[in-house]
Formats: sequence, C-alpha cells, structure tokens
Amino acid sequence: MNMDKQYSIFQNGSDWLRADFHLHTKADEPFKYSGTQFAKDYIKHLIDQEIKVGVITNHNKFDLQEFNELNSEAEKHEIYLLPGVEFSCKDGRTGIHLLIVFDHSWIKEENFIERFLIQAFSNITGYDRPNYPNSNFNLSDTVNCLNQYGKDFFIIAAHIDDDNGIFKEMKGRNLESWIKSDAFNKVLGLQKAWFQDNVRKLESISGKSIALVEGTDSVHLGISGIGISNKKNGVTQKTYLKIGDYNFDALKFALIDKDYRIESKLPEIKNGFIKSVTFQGGKLGGTTINLNHSMNNLIGIRGSGKSSILECVRYALDIELTKQNVDREYKTNLVNHALGSGGKIILQVVDDQNKVYRIEKIFGESANVYNRSELQHNLPAKAIVQKPIYYGQKDLSQIGDSVSTEYLLNRLIGDQLKEHRRKIESKNQEIINIFSDLKKIEKNLLQKPDIEAKKAELELNIKKFKDLEIDKKLEAQIEYNKDANHIKRMREFEERVLEDIDELIEEYKDGFDTFT
Repeated sequence: MNMDKQYSIFQNGSDWLRADFHLHTKADEPFKYSGTQFAKDYIKHLIDQEIKVGVITNHNKFDLQEFNELNSEAEKHEIYLLPGVEFSCKDGRTGIHLLIVFDHSWIKEENFIERFLIQAFSNITGYDRPNYPNSNFNLSDTVNCLNQYGKDFFIIAAHIDDDNGIFKEMKGRNLESWIKSDAFNKVLGLQKAWFQDNVRKLESISGKSIALVEGTDSVHLGISGIGISNKKNGVTQKTYLKIGDYNFDALKFALIDKDYRIESKLPEIKNGFIKSVTFQGGKLGGTTINLNHSMNNLIGIRGSGKSSILECVRYALDIELTKQNVDREYKTNLVNHALGSGGKIILQVVDDQNKVYRIEKIFGESANVYNRSELQHNLPAKAIVQKPIYYGQKDLSQIGDSVSTEYLLNRLIGDQLKEHRRKIESKNQEIINIFSDLKKIEKNLLQKPDIEAKKAELELNIKKFKDLEIDKKLEAQIEYNKDANHIKRMREFEERVLEDIDELIEEYKDGFDTFT
C-alpha cells in the first residue's frame, strides 16, 4: 500500500470501514476458483461486500506473487490489504490457529514471512497442505522468533470457540498460563468470539478487555463465501473499524482503542454537519477544507486565517451577530477582507437525514441552497442547518464565570444532559430522604435518656410488684370480683322472676276470687 498517497476515502477525516481479518485465497489448496482473472474477481467481491480492510491469511503459507497482484488491484479501489498467515501453533491438545498480521515492511525488500515459516516448520513436511500439521513453535516461541526480525506485527486468536481455537484446545492452568504469558500482549483481538462466557473468562484471567473482530474464513466456499459465510443465527457477523489512514499503526490503534473504534454494526450519523468549505475568489480563493461529522480543529499560527474561515461559514449560514457577540465590527471586516467583492463561499452540508445540500453565497448577496444541481427557491440555509451554535474566539474568551459557562454548555450539549439531569434529580431526592431519616434517628437519640429513665422506673415498679406479691393479691381480687359479679347477676335474675310472678298473680286475681 502506498503510504504517501492521499486517499479520497479519508478526505473528511476518520471513517468507519468494514474489515475482514481472516481471508483465504486460491493459494490455499481447498479454495475453489475456476476463472481467469482471480485478482479482479477477488477484489470485486470485496467491493460488493463493502470490505475496505482485509488480511490475507492462508494456512501456514504466504504467496508473495499472488498477494502483490491482489494488492495492486485493491489499491485501485482504495482497499487496504495486509499480508498475514493462519499459523498452526503447537499449544493445546491438537494445536491452535493464530492469525498473524504483518506490516508491509515484511515483504518490501524480501519475503521475510516465508523465512519465518521455514524456521517455524523446520523438518516438518506438507505443513501448508491439509491437515496442516502444527509448527515447532508455541505462542512464546512464535513471538520471540518474529521479534527477531525487528518488524511490526500483531496476532488475532482465530475462531476461538471452534476446533483449533484456544477454548477448545486449552483448559484450566494451561489456558491461564497461556493468557498470562508476556507473548499474549501481542494478541490484539479474538476472531469469531461468539460465546460471551469464554470472552468473560479470558478477560477475567488477563485482567483486560480485548477487541472482538470478524473474518469470514471461507476457504471451502471460495470467493462466493467472502464476507457472508460467518453467520450466527442466520446473520452475517461483521466488524467495522474507525481509522483515519491506511497504515499499520492506525489499524493497531483501532484494536487497542476498541471501545471507541470497533463496532459490529455500521454506526449511524444522526447529526447534521458541514462536509466541506470552498472559497472562490477573494483572499482564500481556491481553498477547500474538508470536515468530519465529529469534532474538527483548525490549527494555525496567529493571523493564518482561522477566524476568517469561521466568520465566513457563519456568514454563509446567515447567522446574525447579536449583542452577546464581542467585537461585531471586527468580525464583519474579516468577512469583507476574506471574500472581497464578488468572492464566494460554498458549503457542502449534510442534514440529519443524511441528505446532502450545497449552500452558495456570494459576498453581499443572499445564499442559494441546492439539492444536487437543483436550486431550492426561497429555502433558507437555516432550514438545512438547524439551530447552529456560533461562538467566535473573542466570544469564548469572555466566558469564565459559572453562569456564562453553564449557558455555553447548555447550548452545546443541553439535550444530551436531560437524562443525566433526571438521574441527578432522582439521586438528590434520595439524599433528601436519607437526611430526613437521619433527622428522625437524631430526634430519637435525643429522647433516649428520657426513655431509659422511664424504663428504669418501670423495672423498679415491676420489682416492687413481685416483692409485695401484688400479683397474687390481684388474682384474689379478680376472683372476688368474679363472685360479686355472679351474685349481682343472680340477684337481678331473682328480682325479674318475682316481678314476673307478681304480674302473673295480678293478671289472674279476679279468676282466683271467682273460683274460691
């Protein structure tokens, strides 16, 4: 790969690209191909699968001539191919497979990859043909031998859950010592790591997390299997890397900074952004600045034009200067100086729906908005770039107190803070409740001496109660009360009976007198 070449794919900075770390070719015996233009057909398939970074990893073999043909064709389409080997390491019960990824320097002057393989498979025949016998090297031997060449490389543990993967081949102490070895530091990724329990086990042993990457490993399917054959539950597993250039260091950095530079799905760009700024005429005529959808930085000495570019972008977007902006006259003069009479600024803008527009503004005239080449009549720039936030250098220099700083942060990331503010408010309420409980406890603690005094008094009374046998007297009193109550009820019953008899006699008195 030409490291000095400026690739259009990176003209706007870092980008997310699909990578495949386990590619086979017809140099591998089981790989089937019957065409006549292998390099063209192979690269075309990478293009169809949108694979922009690939590692050629044939079994215990590296075919320099074939790689150069593939790489030459890949460069035409801005595809980054790296030399590699699927290496049979003797660790484990029946051996494990490692994907060794080499810098291009390994093949620039001489085929040092082939020299390494000859060393590793000394006195072993047929090592590059099925069933691919193990080398003489374990992981430590492999890394030590490769280090002697003084060239850069890293290792991906291949199909770790399957046959010839580390978890099928090694258990217990063997696995632990393998992962804790110094040589394991060269392992920057795990390929086809689909069982999370295995990943957690490895991270627990190593004490660090490691990049999970994919490679289609389609040796038996030939070209047709590249990019689609590694399926989990019917879904092809993919890896996307965020890199800003085609070089070995960028690739390694992506694997090391995996939390921010490796994804299994292509991340969506949800925000609108300015893709490029072009000047025609004026002091900056002929200048084009390509920007990224993430953060961009303009770096230069004082007077190099940073503020002029910013003010011209503000001018093109029809962002009016307000009373809050510092030195408005100076900013207006910057635009006048940069564009001058008849100067034009052109912005290529992407909205939040990923639709591309072109905004053109000639100095002193209204801005025109184009969808491709079609003029969007009466469509203002602010309809494309919604709610832009503008602060000039002098505006920012005035910010220092807590109120203005908070105002700036709210404008920049206010919407993103809503959920965090809700969580903070929830935690605040929890703290308030805790303080309320603590106050109740404190109040109870203050009442403790009174409560203890009452308790002591009660204990003394209970002791007196027992010493004077008041309990027995109470029992006798209760029995007496029971008798008194019983006699009372009997008396009341007898009185009611006598009353009833008197009434009965009175009722029949005349009859008694008649029949006497």
